[in-house]
Amino acid sequence: MQVALLGALEVRRGGELVPVAGGRVRSLLARLALEAGREVSAGALIEAVWDDAPPGDAGHALQALVSRLRRALAPGETVVSGPIGYSLAIAAEAVDALLFEQLA
Repeated sequence: MQVALLGALEVRRGGELVPVAGGRVRSLLARLALEAGREVSAGALIEAVWDDAPPGDAGHALQALVSRLRRALAPGETVVSGPIGYSLAIAAEAVDALLFEQLA
């Protein structure tokens, strides 16, 4: 799987475009992709998705978004639950912005 963050957010698996709908789901994906392979705390994800106005049930709302993202990215265990949050189980080289940083 490849994630493009430079320009329009895109996900490709085997060269095929993977549709990821919904602004909040896309924000979640972008935040996880920036930390490819590393766990991001639930608090940091909530802040990235809702900024200064998280819903009262932010933890449950985050779980619902993670579920939607997992369905969009299926098959496989691409979004992994951890003790404090979630991670995107891909190599940094699979994210264009991180690859650009490595090459700069």
